Amino acid sequence: MTTRTFWLIVIKIAAIWFFIQSFGFIQGLVSVIYLNNSANVNVKLLVYDSISAFLPIFITAVVLWLAFVKTEWLINKLKLENGIDEKDITLNLHRSSVLTIVVIVIGGLTFIDALPILCLQVFDYYKQTKLLDASFDQHPNAVYILIYAVKTIIGYLLMTNSRLFVNLIELRRRKSLKKNG
Repeated sequence: MTTRTFWLIVIKIAAIWFFIQSFGFIQGLVSVIYLNNSANVNVKLLVYDSISAFLPIFITAVVLWLAFVKTEWLINKLKLENGIDEKDITLNLHRSSVLTIVVIVIGGLTFIDALPILCLQVFDYYKQTKLLDASFDQHPNAVYILIYAVKTIIGYLLMTNSRLFVNLIELRRRKSLKKNG
């Protein structure tokens, strides 16, 4: 495995983890929309809240685009190969095996991280339903239940369908090899 291949794998793994962790930004966006849905909205506060909610989502989109589409460019601009004397890293694993292991680990960590919070939010929902007498969409914990349910499902799917995700990651590499080769 070359150092460039190593950095390609590391960047894509970090991008997958960053994508999963970025669901917190969606919580902020939904809370801005939910809290500013009243008739007497302060326009300056609404603009500030909207910018502060959309800016992290925009930055996340740019980082993910760079990590998945412009990985080679990112390695060149960050000069990640400089300072490494050896051009080959000796590993007896195929790159898809490494990616499979990493996708499973990331899926497991995501699942383990999200499932307890999902259970807590569902428990709080049922506990507060009797107090608030509100429908699901009006309940304050509804957004969190949905977000943590999505994170739990993504973690589970990453663990159980790792080959599919590795093939999606490798598809981009194969296309660039055909184009350049």
